[in-house]
Amino acid sequence: MAASEPAGIIAAGTAAATPYYVKDGRGDGPSVMIIAGMHGNEPAGVCAADQIRQWPVMRGRLVVLPRANVAALAVEKRNTPAEPRGLENLNRNFPKARQRGQASGALAAALWEFTRQQKPDWLIDLHEGADFNSMTNKSAGSSVIVSRTPEARSLAPVIQSAVNATITNQNIH
Repeated sequence: MAASEPAGIIAAGTAAATPYYVKDGRGDGPSVMIIAGMHGNEPAGVCAADQIRQWPVMRGRLVVLPRANVAALAVEKRNTPAEPRGLENLNRNFPKARQRGQASGALAAALWEFTRQQKPDWLIDLHEGADFNSMTNKSAGSSVIVSRTPEARSLAPVIQSAVNATITNQNIH
């Protein structure tokens, strides 16, 4: 399937309907899922995800959901408009690590079920921070937050180094 054509729609038929994209490599490899746009005021992740979905995939599978929260992105606000109090921050509506609870709210439930169906080996949730985490404790921005698995812990410094190599203004970190 071409990268420009969605593989499907999550929450089809609702105001939250959003496309996802899938690319399969020719060889065996890990399944990687990229999600962006949880918060409507974080457009950088959406731009990155739109670029990533165009990348060639040699091995494994790439699943990209560039606009998880289309309603919040449309109004450029962090939280989802018209959601009841307690459900407006989509990113807070998923079960906590090591808990078996359900996602809260229709969109979070649809995203959670879709992710469970995909069974990714790696899940990358792109967010945008207000500052560099090393400069302030008020933002987790420009950070790599990983699961507690040994593989993820060993890969995090490699990812961080690759990201830091792209920063051209050395005065900001």
